[in-house]
Amino acid sequence: MELIEDPKIFRPLVEEAIKIYGFAPEHNVDWWFFNVEQNERPVFVSWPDPPSPNGYGRASGTGLMTQRAENVWYTFSEPLCPDELSGQKVVEFATHVLKNFPEIEEVVIEVLSKTRDDILRLLPNNLLAEDIYYQPVWPIMNMEKFDPLLSGSHFKGIRNAKSKFFREHKLEIVDAHIVEKKKLYQVIDNWAKHRKAPDDPLATVYHNLVAHEFKGCDTARVLMVDEEPVGLNAGWRIVNSNRFYHSVGIHNYSITELGFILYLENLEWIKNADYKTADMGGSEVGDSLFFKDRFLPESHYTTDMFSIVRR
Repeated sequence: MELIEDPKIFRPLVEEAIKIYGFAPEHNVDWWFFNVEQNERPVFVSWPDPPSPNGYGRASGTGLMTQRAENVWYTFSEPLCPDELSGQKVVEFATHVLKNFPEIEEVVIEVLSKTRDDILRLLPNNLLAEDIYYQPVWPIMNMEKFDPLLSGSHFKGIRNAKSKFFREHKLEIVDAHIVEKKKLYQVIDNWAKHRKAPDDPLATVYHNLVAHEFKGCDTARVLMVDEEPVGLNAGWRIVNSNRFYHSVGIHNYSITELGFILYLENLEWIKNADYKTADMGGSEVGDSLFFKDRFLPESHYTTDMFSIVRR
């Protein structure tokens, strides 16, 4: 295991590992960078297995994207490795950190629920996996079955909201790159201000995304309502799949029906781009998940956030 802190060295290694092993929605090196906060630094954990020369003077093996703070070390998304090794790689990393870095008090993990099960099975007796304190649910839409006309009684309320919106407002969809960054920051800030959940850290991620001109995204679109930017949709194709990740879908809460219009615009774009399925992002059980479920996702999965500490 090697801990690599220089982005110039580790970026090609991460990109190679993602190309080989990537499958999760956040297996995106730019998105990882945008999630690194001011008091953190990105560290790539590299295992040179199996050896495969790639021209970088290293083996292009498995890896784990992480973020190191003063007293806490975070993992980011699933390990980049064969599925059956995911739990093992997290345990190896956490064991190494808590043994060799006394200043680190905990390793914070967020992984698929099945990966957590493997971690619990493999964790040595001198370490403890604490209880789950955040468990988002991720809806999956079948885009081949999604009906943009919203036919049927189930969608009557959404159809009415859509009709009311278009009676009262003019909508234009534009490429986010042509919109003044200052105005996009205002949309983000107003979104965070109106959220019930404490989404300030996520607002910072979105600021980073705008500042770096949506690097890592396959699409970024702004909803202009009555000639003013009010919402933003962005995302990318999940590597090694025909599934789209709806990573950003925010609006400024200036219009009652705007959430429906934003979500529908994204679903219609994804369908027209011929994606088979769409990962609509993680939400805790509550209003946000209830809203997403109104569009009848085909399935759901969960991820678990918890800490590994010394006993």
